[in-house]
Amino acid sequence: GPGGLYLVRWRFDVSAVDSVASLVRGHNAERTSAIEYQGRDHVANSIRVDYGHDLIEDNPTASVLVTGDEIEQGRAPYGVSTYPARLSRSRYGVRPHEVSAPVVHDRATAIQIGTWIAAARCAPSRVVSYSIPAELAALEPGDVVTLTDDEIALSDRLAHVDAIAWQASGQIGVTLRS
Repeated sequence: GPGGLYLVRWRFDVSAVDSVASLVRGHNAERTSAIEYQGRDHVANSIRVDYGHDLIEDNPTASVLVTGDEIEQGRAPYGVSTYPARLSRSRYGVRPHEVSAPVVHDRATAIQIGTWIAAARCAPSRVVSYSIPAELAALEPGDVVTLTDDEIALSDRLAHVDAIAWQASGQIGVTLRS
């Protein structure tokens, strides 16, 4: 919560209508960092989620596979193909990732976990920081904004607020991830 750590769910199924603010470099935002790419070593596009943990045998009883390959999808006990995983596979090759969800006991939840991981880890994240006016202090981590910065060829690009902090100047420092 406000005094410490809290969960932020990143939504990857967003569009411009979900944006809570529009940031435009030179108007209400000034870039304060270079673009940084994070997560190159964590790209994943073939995600197996083991679930339905058997406490007696101490192993999962089921699994789902979220992938970008229809052949691999067909070989799995239950497979789902997603666009982010297909695109990632074409760019980065096969990048497997396995996760265990011992408290999950239904396929629908396991699929949601796998598709979220596929969307979150299908490509490296682009991270950049801006200074914005105090009027935008209500932004919170996880909020979706649109970003226009002609110097780096971004026009109404969707981005998530990664971090926000007051600056000594009275402005707000915001780190965006797309």
